[in-house]
Amino acid sequence: MITDNIVIRILERIFDILLLNLLWVICSIPVFTIGASTTALYSVTLKLVAKEEGYIVKGFLKAFKNNFKQSTIIWMLVMLLGLLLGYDYLIVGRMSGIIKGVMLILLGVISLLYIIEVIFVFPLIAYFDNTLKNTMKNALLIPGLHIPQTIMILIIHISAVRVTFMDVNIFARASVIWMSFGIALISVGNSFLIRHMFRKHEKTEEK
Repeated sequence: MITDNIVIRILERIFDILLLNLLWVICSIPVFTIGASTTALYSVTLKLVAKEEGYIVKGFLKAFKNNFKQSTIIWMLVMLLGLLLGYDYLIVGRMSGIIKGVMLILLGVISLLYIIEVIFVFPLIAYFDNTLKNTMKNALLIPGLHIPQTIMILIIHISAVRVTFMDVNIFARASVIWMSFGIALISVGNSFLIRHMFRKHEKTEEK
């Protein structure tokens, strides 16, 4: 009986992940809605890991609607910053000597901060009710106060991206995985660490 319950629970969680991934993919198709879709995804997975889950579809769509404006504005800002960062790399690539080395180090630091911002800003919207300015600020401050967890989350993302782009064959297979369950699975894995980080700031973050 206990074994049966465990198997059923595992199958339910697998189904939840597949369903969440499908919802994320569908709601991200217009591209400009990726921010709202990611926020909705984390809104559900942060509850899943705390065993506070309700109806998956209802919870996802409610979070998508409620956080659409802020998530979309931040997503647009993130894309703009990403384009500017890419343009900076093109400019630095044409330089030479010591200046190029220094600029690459500087861009590397900025890129790291950018990646942290992108990873944490949408879970923050999902977990806290805060202003756009404070949300973007705290997406850097909170990870900075929890270095071990932040490093683990960065390793998860960097490893996943590195494996995905190893070669053409792996990329094709990885794309299927991402579209099937990969995005939601990463979100669940992150949520275990992120929820622990955020709980310590529940009384101070929402200001």
